[in-house]
Amino acid sequence: MYTDLKNFGHIPNRDVALAVLSDKVSYGGMSMRSRAAGNRTFLSRDVVHALPGQIAASQFADLAEASAMLAHTMSQKLSGGANADATAVTPYEQIAQHYGGPAAEAMRSALTAFSIDGTLYINAVEKIANNRYDSAQTRGNLLLMLFVTTGCLADPVAATRIVGNYAGRSLGRGLYTTETSVGKGFAAAEEAAARPDVRLGLLQLSNGAVQGTVLPLSLGPEGTVIGALASGLGDINSVGYDVSRRHLRIWRADDGAWYAQGLNSTNGTTLVTGDTREVVTIEPARSQREPGKEYPPVRISNSDTLCLGVSTKFLVMRVL
Repeated sequence: MYTDLKNFGHIPNRDVALAVLSDKVSYGGMSMRSRAAGNRTFLSRDVVHALPGQIAASQFADLAEASAMLAHTMSQKLSGGANADATAVTPYEQIAQHYGGPAAEAMRSALTAFSIDGTLYINAVEKIANNRYDSAQTRGNLLLMLFVTTGCLADPVAATRIVGNYAGRSLGRGLYTTETSVGKGFAAAEEAAARPDVRLGLLQLSNGAVQGTVLPLSLGPEGTVIGALASGLGDINSVGYDVSRRHLRIWRADDGAWYAQGLNSTNGTTLVTGDTREVVTIEPARSQREPGKEYPPVRISNSDTLCLGVSTKFLVMRVL
């Protein structure tokens, strides 16, 4: 994080540390911010090169506020830098492109190196990058905020929550999902009966080919939630850009039957039955729903295909 902010944003490590560290929490009789300001060894060893989890969350300042300040500083430096005369791209557009692209991939690699799942982080990046926010400044601010917060906390779940809450407070909307056109193939069809299975899992499909391994569905009463920002134990967040934060819930009922139900997703979910290839609407896209209508759970079974939005498909499989 510090290397990127220094190389791309031209912000020295010390300035970044003074922005993100708390001036209230005591550390050896001094606040983290004061100690970093006055001790170069401490700044380098215990802050800039700290390992994930080495600095407690309580020792950071308000990271949303700190990130907004860093974004402003970075935009000023970029506007006066070498890129100013070479391109018509504004500073905030540069920030949005960088933290929605190469910096995001670098952060995912860093998380993976420490055995932290970076999928949730990348999904949150895509939510911000694909949303129709009013300006590049808004996208740049949120993407940098997500980058800095994840870098400080080494916790994509907490970082996503902080950025989502900030977006909700400041913009009146959180990390929502952009609506896409689902086409005629997602028309409502008569629900077909499904045979209950003892244990089911999902196998992701990409361009008709299998991707990854079978993802077992939870047998617990809470079931499994599929969504871009789903973060519960056993939840699935390996999804495409148009899948909502919490898109679909799947669970096994007491009688052994399995059910899927939409969670008020933006782009809806359909099921293609494995036996007859009929298309069953689990939840229509938001623009196609009848006002006030509730969409009940739909039974699913082995060999069915779940289609979330237009980007994500899962084959339902029996798991031994």
